[in-house]
Amino acid sequence: MLKRGLLAPGAAGVLIVACAVSAHAQTYSVGFLWNREADWVPGPVPGLPVGNPAPDALGSPVYGYEWTIGEGLGSEFPWFENPGVQLVWDNQWFGSGQSAWVRADDVNPPIFRNRLTHNLIGTNFDFIPALRWSNPVPGGTTLDITGNLTVLWSGNNFIGAPTDVDVVISIFDPNPDNLEILYAATVRKPNPGLTVGDIVELDVDLRQIMLDEGAIVSVSLRAHDRMTGEGRWVVLFDYGLDFTLVPAPGGLVLIPGLAGVIAWRRRR
Repeated sequence: MLKRGLLAPGAAGVLIVACAVSAHAQTYSVGFLWNREADWVPGPVPGLPVGNPAPDALGSPVYGYEWTIGEGLGSEFPWFENPGVQLVWDNQWFGSGQSAWVRADDVNPPIFRNRLTHNLIGTNFDFIPALRWSNPVPGGTTLDITGNLTVLWSGNNFIGAPTDVDVVISIFDPNPDNLEILYAATVRKPNPGLTVGDIVELDVDLRQIMLDEGAIVSVSLRAHDRMTGEGRWVVLFDYGLDFTLVPAPGGLVLIPGLAGVIAWRRRR
């Protein structure tokens, strides 16, 4: 669960986190960095969720690969608030030579080493990929979540369909009272129509995010529009996103404003 003093932690809360970091300095010390692409470990058994969640550099099961359902950002039932279902390993995605975590063999949505994909076509649209990063630090910790995310519109013959895309980073908990939205953006395809190579880059600069041990940070995307016909999808590249362990703050946690996006903390 999240700390109730998340936005304005008391001295006792700071002391607990500081002691936890000190006591486990031989493992997770200040400056430790999680990057999903760098830490990537393939699944060992095709068709099964063995190895999901996947380990970080120290072997802790940190990276959870899931699918979920729900509506868009700002709706009554947004997808990122819903519990997910574990994806299984596919060591040959549609004969492409690439491997991914998937709903079933060659069944959307896939999460690859460096990206999450939301398929827009037919019933595929209902199933949304979600990365769940679980905090492994005993006693809790404080993170900076920084770097960049890249949205790509693509499809068969590398042609993307025009649809807006919601991108959300949140602190996820099955208890809806403990939801915190850290970052949210709705982005539009730069060129209307079926064009090639449209991307939007998003800067992420979230500082001093306090998390209890086992708290989950969710990263996900969802397109606005279901399509028919030839294959089309939207992609979120997360290889540029870093989670860094930092010293606990001495006072108020501030989330800086981000130009062109929504950045806020919310408790339901």
